[in-house]
Amino acid sequence: MTIIRRIGIALATLAVAGVATASAGTYDFSYQGGFGNNNITGSFTTALKPVRQSGGGYRVTGVTGRFDNSAITTLLAVNKFQGNDNLFFADFANGADFYSPFDTNGISFKDSANQFINLFSDAGVIFGARTCSVLTGSCTVSSGTLTITPAALPVPEPGSLLLLGTGLVGLGLVARRRAV
Repeated sequence: MTIIRRIGIALATLAVAGVATASAGTYDFSYQGGFGNNNITGSFTTALKPVRQSGGGYRVTGVTGRFDNSAITTLLAVNKFQGNDNLFFADFANGADFYSPFDTNGISFKDSANQFINLFSDAGVIFGARTCSVLTGSCTVSSGTLTITPAALPVPEPGSLLLLGTGLVGLGLVARRRAV
């Protein structure tokens, strides 16, 4: 009986360890600035829970992608460029500004060409990008089209295999008990 208990405890431990943990939201985005400039594509991740007293905004915790011909390298800390708050409003209907995924402070990041970029929205209708080059000292603001979609979630294969293995071990124990 102690062997069966030990196996049961081991299986319970594996089941708890194999349960998928909650993951942050991941979103793909694309920004097409006016006049064919400021093309930004990539993905970003958000924290699990909304920021308190933000109206439902989730903190952006990471960003990858490309700005024109440069790789996005760093998500800037809050208030490091153009007053950014790095908040994403997943519920567009109740977003920052009438169906908007970003507020006027936006999210800010840096690229490999040493440019600072801030994606923001204004009144939920106009989406824009503020860019400043550290090398030249020049800054621009453009308006354009922003598209955001939830990224495809990976299939949780390890969890499925763990569940299948646990079931097979359980069937084996039942068969063994019947044989004894």
